[in-house]
Amino acid sequence: MTMDWKETKEALAFGLGLIKAGFDAKANDGKFDIMDLPLLMSPMMQLPAAIDGAGKIPQELAPGEFTPDEQDELKAFVIATLGEFPGVQTKWLTLVRAALMISQGIYLGYTAFQE
Repeated sequence: MTMDWKETKEALAFGLGLIKAGFDAKANDGKFDIMDLPLLMSPMMQLPAAIDGAGKIPQELAPGEFTPDEQDELKAFVIATLGEFPGVQTKWLTLVRAALMISQGIYLGYTAFQE
């Protein structure tokens, strides 16, 4: 499988940033509310790059599609992005899929109105 790592990493950075914002908000006071909007600023700055090439990213990802080196690279990127995030060491692939689904979902919604 040939991946466009630049596009994938841009989409991952955005999606992982939103996931981290949600967890950070919950860790602060147990809820996500208007006071947590500043946590969304960094991920939202990455939105244009994330959706710009999201159509180039494979729709489905599975561990068997990656070489061990590619898996290591993805895992390292997730860990570098999230830091000491709960479960990041064992659930990194789930986080990759969730982050890409966020970016691709926004991309699909955005492109639905393009001619």
